[in-house]
Amino acid sequence: MKGIDIMRRLRPNVPDSQLTNGPGKLTKALAVDKALNGLDMTRRGALFVVDRDEGEGDLEIWRSTRVGIGEAGLKYLWRFYIKNNPFVTKHKPVRDQKFRSASIEV
Repeated sequence: MKGIDIMRRLRPNVPDSQLTNGPGKLTKALAVDKALNGLDMTRRGALFVVDRDEGEGDLEIWRSTRVGIGEAGLKYLWRFYIKNNPFVTKHKPVRDQKFRSASIEV
């Protein structure tokens, strides 16, 4: 996994399995803050997300209900996660479904 050493520095004394298992933990581990608000994540820059067609590992992206955001969190599938990923918060969603399959470069 690329970048794990940086995540460990940004979240010291935390087990790897808990570096990114929640939205706040994820943003801290990736150094995402309000300074990045409004950036186009599809263009190379400080925050850049890539959708790869090929990679070293296949994964299933699922979506589910969210906790902690009121009634809408139980109504809409606004939480996206990689199924069986050890770095994802462990909880039983009210409702979930497969979103799509993808590949990732590891």
